[in-house]
Amino acid sequence: MSGSDAASGGTAVRAPSVRVVEAVADAEGVDPTDLETPLYEAIDGAALDRLFAPTADSARHRGSLSFVDFLLPSL
Repeated sequence: MSGSDAASGGTAVRAPSVRVVEAVADAEGVDPTDLETPLYEAIDGAALDRLFAPTADSARHRGSLSFVDFLLPSL
């Protein structure tokens, strides 16, 4: 998983994989580093980042993810 942020118009944009970790940790009420299952054991974070990456002719794609116990907000 890439934890790096991309600058966009002076505003840092967190990678979707980072936002997923933060959302799950928030729902669990724990620090992201204290999650029981690391993201890389559940999904391919790099693939997730590529899925929502901007393309040459459009802005970054938006979407949402759901897990058994969670519905994560739009990425």
